[in-house]
Amino acid sequence: MPDMAPYWCDLVSRRALSQVTGVSGSLYEVRNAGIGEDLSMCAVKDEQRYGPLTVQWDVTGGQSEIAGRTKDVASDHPTRLPATLGTGFTVHSPSARLPYFTAAAFTCGSRDAWIEIFIRGVSPGRDATADLAGLMRVAQRRFGVLHHCRPAAASG
Repeated sequence: MPDMAPYWCDLVSRRALSQVTGVSGSLYEVRNAGIGEDLSMCAVKDEQRYGPLTVQWDVTGGQSEIAGRTKDVASDHPTRLPATLGTGFTVHSPSARLPYFTAAAFTCGSRDAWIEIFIRGVSPGRDATADLAGLMRVAQRRFGVLHHCRPAAASG
């Protein structure tokens, strides 16, 4: 019987992912074990080569990681995330394997955490920028629950 937890990769709402992407059905998680104690990567796969979702996160190095990512996507004109979500952006990078992307550095207790969320597509008529920010908001809340800390905007 498939796992019906309300979150993919512990951080992304299953319902929200389905609403945003229009993808549902036979999906499954693939976790990259052994990256490190706190660094993690997880993907949601389907029959296409690149599944509808990939999530990466870590409890350290957030400001540095997101500064680098911001430079990487500068030519695609990223939109800044609301300050309450920390330092980060949403962007549509048409040439990327998973072209819709949001990334944020934030504090969680004393940690300089970060999360990156990549999705394959957005349903017609959806506001990708708002939807990605919403996915990040929920992911940060879940991150705090799982890591026993309170997410807040990073200072720096």
